[in-house]
Amino acid sequence: MSCGYSLYVMLVTNEVYHVHQFLQRSYDLHSIEDRARRRQDCIGVDQGLQDWRARFEAVQVQIQVGGGEEPNSTLIHCALDLATISLYQPLIFPSQDATPGTWNHAVRRCLDAADGITHSLQLLPPSNLQNISPLIIPCVFVAARFCLVHARLFKTGGAHNLDVLAEKLKACALRWPYAKRLEKVLSAAMAGEECGEGLPVQFWDLRYSYLDVDEALRAWEEGGGEELGQELVSTAAEVVDGLDAENGSTMMRVV
Repeated sequence: MSCGYSLYVMLVTNEVYHVHQFLQRSYDLHSIEDRARRRQDCIGVDQGLQDWRARFEAVQVQIQVGGGEEPNSTLIHCALDLATISLYQPLIFPSQDATPGTWNHAVRRCLDAADGITHSLQLLPPSNLQNISPLIIPCVFVAARFCLVHARLFKTGGAHNLDVLAEKLKACALRWPYAKRLEKVLSAAMAGEECGEGLPVQFWDLRYSYLDVDEALRAWEEGGGEELGQELVSTAAEVVDGLDAENGSTMMRVV
């Protein structure tokens, strides 16, 4: 158990760090060269995540317990997939009309990562899921949110993996209050316009990470309503946009 968690800590501190570092970089999206460099830098960080996963899978068998997957191994796989969605999600759509077209490679990598989280958790009993770690909660929510927004924006007719992910988030909600809050948000989003009060519109904007909108979603869930949630997110957006205008570039937000 301790070996698996030590590897998780190594992943977060040594590899996921590069994702956060990339998302904080400034690129001039009105420059063709900078747009190309941003994509290449993104792919380079992604390759680092894939290389880390390959090395981990080579030693994973040594930390398995009783022939089954060690809980922290599940957490590691989900964390890698969360990092992948975090890395690519803000780059899918044009920013300030500076980048032409949707980046299909980014869409594919996010869908693959959502598949990975679903596969890792699909056969896991609720009791096992609840005992892994609350760190699993953002993995489930981010994957579910991406699948839901993807289905809505691309009009695919059905949200990819959403039923499984919603079920897993609901299982986490039986133990963790944070999961219960996010499960309420996800249920409202799945209900769409039939739900009473709408979610903050930034929930549906993939340029915003779940951390960007977390305070607004908390206010919405606690009964502050959409107006307060919008105000909180809009204030954060104004700060970021102000920095963008000041620097003549777009600052990547952390997912």
